[in-house]
Amino acid sequence: MRKLVGALMLIAIMTGCSRGAGPEPAPPPREAERAPAPPPREAEPAPAPPRVTAPPTLPDPGVRSLAGDLEVQPIAGTRAVSWSPSGRRAVMLAKPGAYLLETAAPSLTRLDFAPREAPVFWSESELLWEQAGRLQVRDLTTSADRLLHDFGAPVIHFLRPGDTHYVVNREKGLVQQGYRFGTIVAGQLGGQDETVLIDMGHLIGRMAAGEVLAVEGYRGGPLWALTDKGEKRLLSQENAYFVQLSPDGRQALWLTRSPEKSSWLELLKPAVAHADPPYDPPLTDLWTWDGSGDPVRIPLGGPHSARANFSPDGRLIALALNGVLTDAQPVVDQPGSVAVVTGTEIQTLATFDGRVGLGIWLGSDGFRYSPPIREKTGAQAPITRMSLTGETEYSHGIWYEAGTRDGRSLILNWMGDLTTVRWSDSAREARIDFDPNDHVGHPLYVPPSAPYLPFVSGDRVTFKRLVD
Repeated sequence: MRKLVGALMLIAIMTGCSRGAGPEPAPPPREAERAPAPPPREAEPAPAPPRVTAPPTLPDPGVRSLAGDLEVQPIAGTRAVSWSPSGRRAVMLAKPGAYLLETAAPSLTRLDFAPREAPVFWSESELLWEQAGRLQVRDLTTSADRLLHDFGAPVIHFLRPGDTHYVVNREKGLVQQGYRFGTIVAGQLGGQDETVLIDMGHLIGRMAAGEVLAVEGYRGGPLWALTDKGEKRLLSQENAYFVQLSPDGRQALWLTRSPEKSSWLELLKPAVAHADPPYDPPLTDLWTWDGSGDPVRIPLGGPHSARANFSPDGRLIALALNGVLTDAQPVVDQPGSVAVVTGTEIQTLATFDGRVGLGIWLGSDGFRYSPPIREKTGAQAPITRMSLTGETEYSHGIWYEAGTRDGRSLILNWMGDLTTVRWSDSAREARIDFDPNDHVGHPLYVPPSAPYLPFVSGDRVTFKRLVD
């Protein structure tokens, strides 16, 4: 019994304390000694919704007179200007769309269409325009459109007022060095049936008599004269290069190479027409055609790297002849010459100890050419003009060029107090009030009949009056 009581007392002593011996815990602090409680946090406001700023509203473009000139702004991305027959109206094709410009009492009106190419005036009050293959004529008096034909996709054409049939190039998206390739077809405007004339080729232009010239294949290939009734005439079985029409459309010219193979190695090469050969093809003959008879052959006197340009009246042809460049002999110091062709006669005007280039005609009695360049200085070279008597004339100053896809171009030459404008398709020489220090921008091509020459600088277009 005594042992049981002792065991119980021992258990009570051991379980009566939960920690070992140590200092007594400090008494809880009094109310005044406690640290102050942090203030309650205010709820954060909800984030404000992002501000939506409306795009700035651009003012509508307007036109104003400036001492005989015209200024249109703001109008972004102007890339072409078409003029009416009288010159009193023009259509500006810009990034926002097309605009009608009246020049007599200056005004600008936005048209309710945005064509891919610049509209063409068929008369003073009619515009031919195309969108997504729908070829239409807009009456500017009533704003009504008349559908000529729905091609279903963009086409290249040379239609004229009064046409009932067409020859067009249905593009296939192949563009090389400005040449646009596709299937060439003929048909009736408003009709359903078409005749395929050339599976793959490109159009050159339309003769005054109505035939459309086309090259089969790529840049060099057989040359055809096509009618809108689906008729074909083969003008050149050999590959035709650098085909062009005279400004009045009454004549055509092209260059060919000899059909003979120069070596047995060339017999192994496929006869492929290239859009742009690595070097100029060795050309041996110049051909001309008056639109009715047989083409006339004018031998060049051996293979040459050659270029040719009609004079504004179509009577003469400027010619540049250089040595042939090949993969094996890319020599640029071969002799070159410039000549003029009258009928079937080639008259050499000057010979040089290097390659020469050919530019546009500058009037009816001379043309621009590029003499051999011995060293590059970085400065703009003067305009060099070859007269029909073989004399070289130099025009110093600053010059600009502007052109079209079909090869028409103009050149502007500023020489201090005098600024002249000349065209590749006209003997006209005009003057304008122009100073490059005014920073009016770069010129756009306009035909020789235009009353103004437009300059584009950003969202501003300045129309400088042309004076004879």
